[in-house]
Amino acid sequence: MGSKTFLTSYEQGVFKHDQNKRNGKIPCVEMRYLSMGMSNSYKIAIEEGANIVRIGTILFGNRIS
Repeated sequence: MGSKTFLTSYEQGVFKHDQNKRNGKIPCVEMRYLSMGMSNSYKIAIEEGANIVRIGTILFGNRIS
């Protein structure tokens, strides 16, 4: 299984869980944001419904060891 396939499968699961919350299937839970994905997978995360992504490495480069 390639990394994109794994990420897509994982993120689809997260998105489905998020949609259940947004659609009122979980009482007393309000979800406005879905945060998933990082610099190496943000495009997939956006395709899967994320509205917050973490892209620090793209903006600032790798951390200094």
